[in-house]
Order: sequence, then C-alpha cells, then structure tokens
Amino acid sequence: MKTSAPDFSNYFEEPFEAFENAREFLNDIGKNYIDDSARILEYTVIEPPCYIGKNATIGPFAHIRPYTFIGDNCHIGKPEIKASIILDNTNIGHHSYVGDSIIGKNCNLGAGATTANLRFDKKNVKITYHGKRIDSGRKKLGAIVGDNVELGINCSIMPGVKIGFGCEI
Repeated sequence: MKTSAPDFSNYFEEPFEAFENAREFLNDIGKNYIDDSARILEYTVIEPPCYIGKNATIGPFAHIRPYTFIGDNCHIGKPEIKASIILDNTNIGHHSYVGDSIIGKNCNLGAGATTANLRFDKKNVKITYHGKRIDSGRKKLGAIVGDNVELGINCSIMPGVKIGFGCEI
C-alpha cells in the first residue's frame, strides 16, 4: 500500500489536478490510513477512504468524511470536513465546515469558519482558473486557500473562491 503523500505543490494553480491526485491516492489506499503518530480523540468519526498524516490531532467529536486528505502536524478540532485536502501544519477550529476545498500549509481557520461548496441556485460552481472565470463543471466546489492564511471566527467563504497566500480575513 502506497502511503507517501501525493505532490500537492501546485494546488493553487491546478486545483483540479490536486483533487484528482488525492482521489486516485485515496482510491489506491481503499480504506483509512492513519499514521501511527496521529492522535484521534474520542467520539471522532472518520469515514473511508481518508488519510491522516504524521503528528496530526483530530477531534474530539470531529467528522471526517470520505476522500479527505489531512497532512502532517495538523490540528483538527471539532469540524466536519468533506472531500477536502488539508495541507501540513494547518489548524481548523471547532464548529467549522470545510467541504470540497483545498486548505494550504500553515493556515488557521477560527471557530465556525465555513467554506460553502454549493451554490444557492444549484448551478455549477465558477472559479478563476489561469486568470479566467470558468465553469468548474462541478456542482460542489468549496474554496482554494493559499498557504499562511488566517480566517477569523465565523468567517464564511462562498463556493469557488480562491484566497491568496498570506491573507488575513
């Protein structure tokens, strides 16, 4: 079983490739992979397939849904995370929701931060891709968040939004 993480180094410019790499990687694993050094606290639910990296702490009461990749040294409080990529050294506070999103390295999402992943009108989510606004072809697509981003408490991000590196919201 392959357990070394896919290359997500170009996730901000090529988010669709990053999602596809994660999906292929998780399908190859076919179940949950939780590193021996990770801590899973009580009442946490992790639905397969998911990957939890080195020294990650998840929970208590977290809900990690299928096709979620959580990198090394992450602290995931009490959120719900669905089909997302969370890169190394990122903290996601309690009562947060991260759906169909990519959260870069060294980020912090305050309590109640939410990445919406579905438009009100149920149409495909649009995203800025290579400088152009395009139809993503996806009904569900959350945020693409660059490295070193700070989202404050109760911050809500609409579907398909890209947040550049080092931003504070």
